[in-house]
Amino acid sequence: MKKQDDLFERMADITRPFMQDLYDYKHEKDKMKSYHNTVPESSHLPEYERKARTQDEIILQYFIDNAEFNHSPSDVYYGLSFNIKGTPITSIRRAITNLTNSGNLTKTGMQTMGMHGRSENIWKLASPQLKLKL
Repeated sequence: MKKQDDLFERMADITRPFMQDLYDYKHEKDKMKSYHNTVPESSHLPEYERKARTQDEIILQYFIDNAEFNHSPSDVYYGLSFNIKGTPITSIRRAITNLTNSGNLTKTGMQTMGMHGRSENIWKLASPQLKLKL
């Protein structure tokens, strides 16, 4: 029994730093100020921000072109799969959040089943008169 206790104590000593890092990350992520939290102070940041703006514009144009419908992030992902090939669903969600915060989109309060089997909110164009041509 002593050997087993020593083994468990050793395992705890080995995993403790990792678990502390995981705990710290989990509690610090809410305090992050930027979507670019994986990019340390970098010369690439302006390029990444430009790409994010372009994605926002493409997604806003999708909502404008399909204004008669409401859309979930998965709808946008499948609807734009040829225009923004390889773009992760998380980038589409980020763009929808940005467009909502800027007043271009409105959350409808409805939900639908998303591409990963989980409920997703549905958005609509905030103003049917909004025009944007890329």
